[in-house]
Amino acid sequence: MPRKKSRLTRKKKSDKKADKAPPEGLLSEREFVALPNDYGSFIVEDSEHEQHKFSMDDMAYIQHHDSGESGDAIKDNHWIGKIREIRGNGPDNVWVRVQWYWSPEEVAKVIKSFNPDVCGKYERLFSNNFDIISVSCFVDHVEVKQFEETSVYQDVIEDEEWYSRYHFLYDGRRISPKVTHVACPICKVPYTPGMEKVLHFCPRPGCCKFYHQQCLVKHGYLEKTREYRLLETWPDIDRTASVRDLADLGSYHPRKRQRKNISSSKESACDPLADFPVQLVAVAEQQIVRGTQGGGVVGNITSVVAARQLIYRALAKGDAIPVDWETRINISTASSDSDTLPNCKCPSCCSPI
Repeated sequence: MPRKKSRLTRKKKSDKKADKAPPEGLLSEREFVALPNDYGSFIVEDSEHEQHKFSMDDMAYIQHHDSGESGDAIKDNHWIGKIREIRGNGPDNVWVRVQWYWSPEEVAKVIKSFNPDVCGKYERLFSNNFDIISVSCFVDHVEVKQFEETSVYQDVIEDEEWYSRYHFLYDGRRISPKVTHVACPICKVPYTPGMEKVLHFCPRPGCCKFYHQQCLVKHGYLEKTREYRLLETWPDIDRTASVRDLADLGSYHPRKRQRKNISSSKESACDPLADFPVQLVAVAEQQIVRGTQGGGVVGNITSVVAARQLIYRALAKGDAIPVDWETRINISTASSDSDTLPNCKCPSCCSPI
């Protein structure tokens, strides 16, 4: 397996095309494809003699001229690339085709109309821009999570995790999807992670849109009462269905062990949710929000959607609430400030959000 010691002295290339590849020992496309051996992985050794194995499709920190070796320095001073092809003619001559993640500031230099301020601190744009670089440029592994703004199945992204929601099409000088296509439909301003503004999400399949709270309040998209109303906005169906409607249609029968933890206010046969775990219902009743009150980059969508789906399937299809429901809904990502938010409704379908 090819091995080569990593050097941390490469300088950034200065070129109108904005290639990220180091200037020393560059390999042309023709020279790269002519290399006889196609590898699945390679190993580099850092200055502390620790070995790092990189494989196809791994994401990696890649050094440039002011790179450092500490954890914070790596985050601040290195590029990020995805390994797409590894070729060489022996352990001392191995090269890698990388597909780059660009910073918002770098993209703004190419697309003058792009405003980097709409992006978060740890946001990168995945590009169709490639370079061929030496294995000596690789520093460490990194993960860049995909952020799907309109997906109800979005994974949790912590505050200091890298993520990407836009593609930067370098040759066409454009961003996909267009920033305005995933922006708040009312004001056309996109979500900026890390900002104070709170956004509310409608999870119904025909909507799946986020709205700024201040836009909803300003235009009067509000409700007065809320008991169980949020549990009429299901991520599984587009129509309105109350908890009672679903209970009448379904055949859910709670197991005895699920009757622990029941609040006295819900110990009534008239309440279809009386025998559900109290904390499960509490999470499902939260408004789906992101912003500083939502928690993390993506907010509480992961927990709330998972909780609502468990309740919906129990009521409508008779599915049992799984024993490990707390793990499945990832309670740690649920918002604790939902009760302080205004009672908003979706401008499109009028469902409570």
